[in-house]
Amino acid sequence: MTKSFVSNTEELREFFEEPLNGKESISASQVWRDSKYINNIDLLESDKTESINGEDLLTKVYYTSYLFNNYNIKEYHEKIKLNLLTGTSNVFYYNDILKNYIDMSFGDNYLYKIYLNDIELPFGRGNPELNAYSGYLRFTDEKFINQISDTDIIRISFYKYIGRVGFIGDSIEGSELPLSDDKVLLQNKDVESKKAQFLVRGDEKLSKYILPSFPANYYEVSESDTDVIVLQKNFNKVLNAIGDIDGGLYW
Repeated sequence: MTKSFVSNTEELREFFEEPLNGKESISASQVWRDSKYINNIDLLESDKTESINGEDLLTKVYYTSYLFNNYNIKEYHEKIKLNLLTGTSNVFYYNDILKNYIDMSFGDNYLYKIYLNDIELPFGRGNPELNAYSGYLRFTDEKFINQISDTDIIRISFYKYIGRVGFIGDSIEGSELPLSDDKVLLQNKDVESKKAQFLVRGDEKLSKYILPSFPANYYEVSESDTDVIVLQKNFNKVLNAIGDIDGGLYW
């Protein structure tokens, strides 16, 4: 029997040991909230240069743009140098940037490439295992391991997920934003049947709703603020004409 997900580090368990495995735990940081966009053919592209292991490398970033905001989804790294983990006899190689690499479950175009001294290895050579959560590359073929030395340089090219992580609603950052206008946003704490939602109408632009405030915080509208709905400027009008409740677009 295997000992996956148990505290004992041995690979097999004795016949007299408990037969049931513990549950595999999943942390919020392992949940890729934007994974549905990974294969979006409409993703935009940009390039950035970053220093990795003392080398200035060009990275291609893929992102989507929605409601005036850009959301990074994935990036492609080419020939990233991996560091041999001391004491592992050419078995484990590591680089923090390898965390959240995208595997082939998303498609064959996410096939990673491994290089030995800048020479690309045939796919599967050395029986490599990649761990997206820890950032480790592990070779399991003993014959291959015995053929390389600790002075050999291992590199890898791969796609990495850089989108949002976490469960929806587990924090302010975890909320699914922007919210669509079919969501009930407010509910009376004493009477559950009293609810409110905001409906988006008008022109295709970002509208800013500003509530009444103290004079010290009064918002002065400029001529360029054609997309600002200043409720404070209409507040007295609403009070004086309850029958004509209109948030009003200030021009």
